[in-house]
Amino acid sequence: MALAHAILVCLTEGKQSGYDVNKAFQRSIGFFWHSDHQRIYRELSKLLKLGWVECELVEQSSKPNKKLYSLTQAGVNQLKEWAKKPSPTAPLKDELLVRLFSLHMLDLAILTEQVRARKEEHVAKLILYRKIEIRYYSNVDPTDAKTVGKYLSLKFGMRDAERWIAWCDEALFTFENLTHRADVKLTRLARSADTPLIST
Repeated sequence: MALAHAILVCLTEGKQSGYDVNKAFQRSIGFFWHSDHQRIYRELSKLLKLGWVECELVEQSSKPNKKLYSLTQAGVNQLKEWAKKPSPTAPLKDELLVRLFSLHMLDLAILTEQVRARKEEHVAKLILYRKIEIRYYSNVDPTDAKTVGKYLSLKFGMRDAERWIAWCDEALFTFENLTHRADVKLTRLARSADTPLIST
């Protein structure tokens, strides 16, 4: 998927300025396809040249003139063609998970803090997603495809956050056991060192 298609999806909501598209990324699509405002504005210019969107200049007396972008029929056709293509799962790249492969050589205390930070990150996401669910999806009409599609995406985000939280809890529990076992082993070694080789 390209950023262009994510922007086309945003514009299915109707006419929007570049600022509006950027805000939409921050509060919805951006949870699943990250971008920044500079790339969004550049992509809108490309879409305009391709004829997938059109632009309406709105004159404003007290503010700079505003450009409102909307889908053209060519843009709608492109969106439909894109949706027909396979959508494989994106390859996972996560430094934290890679570090675990060398867990026996790393500082367990530091990794413990990193896992705790990851858990806090996903707890915050889950809280946000639940607030969105309560505000916008407390009474979803199952026949309203437009709303159902967005809600399914939100539910995926919620399930993903819950999965991460559960994994972090499991990892922290495992780390704690590793620390306990290491402490027990050191205690036994210390006792063994204090025991004379030959009793008198």
